[in-house]
Amino acid sequence: MVNEDKYYKGFEGEPQIVFQTQPDGMKLVVWNGYFETLLERMLDQGIPPQGILGTFVKRSGWYDKSPWEIKDINAAVQQFKMVRVEQLRDAHALELTADLPGLLEQLIAFLEETVSKKQRVFLEYE
Repeated sequence: MVNEDKYYKGFEGEPQIVFQTQPDGMKLVVWNGYFETLLERMLDQGIPPQGILGTFVKRSGWYDKSPWEIKDINAAVQQFKMVRVEQLRDAHALELTADLPGLLEQLIAFLEETVSKKQRVFLEYE
């Protein structure tokens, strides 16, 4: 996987979330608005607020300390896989939510590749 910023293009200058692996430095750059909307939709779907989702609810982790390590990458993958993609779209915010299924797919692939390579993942809020 190459460094990817498809989900940040057009939002330059606004807050971003950078998923970065160590030691190889692969990056996935996401506009913070997309990432927070994805996490909010996960909560709306009743996905338990644990791990990365729990950190979001508490507004801790990457909000307090950047970079912040995702300690249990497998748990994060499982949480993201629980998302019902057909429920990601919101008629009132279609422009914003139309990209969420693609982002979700890419995020899962990024994290799974990280697990297979036995790498660490850090989240940076910039």
